[in-house]
Order: sequence, then C-alpha cells, then structure tokens
Amino acid sequence: MDKKEKIIEIINVLGDEGRDKMVRGLLEQFHAMAVNGDPTIDADLLKRVLDKFADSLPTVLSTTEDQIVAVYDRHLSETEVDDLLSFYRSESGISIVEKLPVVQLESYLIYSGAASLAFEKIMDEEIAAGPQEKKGEKEWN
Repeated sequence: MDKKEKIIEIINVLGDEGRDKMVRGLLEQFHAMAVNGDPTIDADLLKRVLDKFADSLPTVLSTTEDQIVAVYDRHLSETEVDDLLSFYRSESGISIVEKLPVVQLESYLIYSGAASLAFEKIMDEEIAAGPQEKKGEKEWN
C-alpha cells in the first residue's frame, strides 16, 4: 500500500457512521452553545438547519478528499502516516477520535472567552487613555 492509499485509509478509518457520529456530536454542542448564549435564537430553526447541514456533510466531504490527502502528504512522512494509522486502529485511538471534537470545542470556548475578555480589557484601557501618539505603531495587514 503506498503512502496516499494509507492516508485515504486514515481519513476513512472511522467510516461514514463514525464520522457522522462525531459531526452530529459537534453540531449538538454548537446548538446548545448557540441557544444558551443567545436566547433570541429560534432553537427549532437552528436544529433543523444543523440537521440538514449534518446530512449534507458526507457529500460535501467526499469532494474534498484529494485536497485532504495532499495536506497529509505534504506534512507527514510515510513513517508518521503508518504510526497514525496504527493509532487510529487501536481502541484508544478510536475512543480519542470520537471524543476529540467535543474536547476541541470546549477548549476553543475557553480560549475564545479568555481572549475576548483580554481584548475588551485592552480596548477599554485604550479608550480610557484617550488619543495617543502614533510612534511604533504595528501594521495589521
């Protein structure tokens, strides 16, 4: 089996059912976060949209396989691909891959919350300080 075939196996290691379970879990977390964060959101409408989105994902994802294979190929050696495939086939690997979307979402919420608070604090301090000289200003291009 060549490197690209192994990469395709990594991408497909969970199969459609496992991938669907991960995506639906992530979307359920997103739904809860959105509804809890904004009471004006129509929860039923959002649920219908997320369900249709989840149903469309297998088709959408199938159109990206060549691009995803190229990313893995560009960044991972064949030894790393072999090791990753072995991990994903293991009991721990299967369990971790299933749980990872929720872990990543919860981590993102923590990071984004902390970053948002820090940004707001800096913004408030700068507004309170008033206009400043423009020496040493960074460009944000």
